[in-house]
Amino acid sequence: MSLNARTVRLPGLLLAMVAAGLAAPASAAPEPLHLSLIYSGSLYVKVLELAVEQTVDERSFSASAHIKTSGILALFKKINLKAETHGRIENGVVLPRAFTYQNNDGRKNRRVSATWTAGEVEIASDPAYPNLGDPPASKEQRLEASDPLTVLTRLTLLPAGDKPCQGVSQFFDGKQRYDVEYSYRGTAPPEEREKRLGVAGTVRCGLTYREVAGFKRKPADKRTQGIRRDVTLGLGRLGPNGPWVVSSLRADTMLGGAEIDLVAAQASGARPN
Repeated sequence: MSLNARTVRLPGLLLAMVAAGLAAPASAAPEPLHLSLIYSGSLYVKVLELAVEQTVDERSFSASAHIKTSGILALFKKINLKAETHGRIENGVVLPRAFTYQNNDGRKNRRVSATWTAGEVEIASDPAYPNLGDPPASKEQRLEASDPLTVLTRLTLLPAGDKPCQGVSQFFDGKQRYDVEYSYRGTAPPEEREKRLGVAGTVRCGLTYREVAGFKRKPADKRTQGIRRDVTLGLGRLGPNGPWVVSSLRADTMLGGAEIDLVAAQASGARPN
């Protein structure tokens, strides 16, 4: 049934709403999910801050992170890194599209980008790397992997019935290609910190890090980025049946025991179906 302005008389208020595009639709689109997460890292004392922002709707996502070292860690490795990514969601699968990061370390201040297309991952850096590693990441190795923030978004949207920490995640950051293998260790009672933040359904997992390509050539036992044994990862849901978040990370490094904890969290909007 069509509306004809010559024969149908709409009340003034409804007409104004239609003219303004405000007539109530059959079903309103849900507000995108938005997460704001703050982490604090320590090596005996506080040495790292990490802020993460994520926005996800039914078809796309974006995420950003800002990592900054301080104290004793900054003496060994100064990091003031900002990264962002955006991509698409197809049939429930989170896929990368464009990733960039810049580390303002006071020396090179290098900016790196990686763009995923149907048959290639285009990379650029300014200033250019003197080399792309020994061996460099191949086309196939780049295509099979995703940037770190895309992998994080996959975790965020893990379906309610799926167990976290399964299989291997393949990473590519514009130069370095590495794998993280997960092992599920089981449920764990929430810490007081997690309770205060509304993190529930907490679990613990093990992570094993492996360099694949894009690094300096080194012996096999030196390809762990200074991590001496498996990392312990804490996960939980932000609210009942809410999105998954990383709540904690524990690692034994060459500098000592490293701890990263979620210290602030905010969520709004609806988790995509």
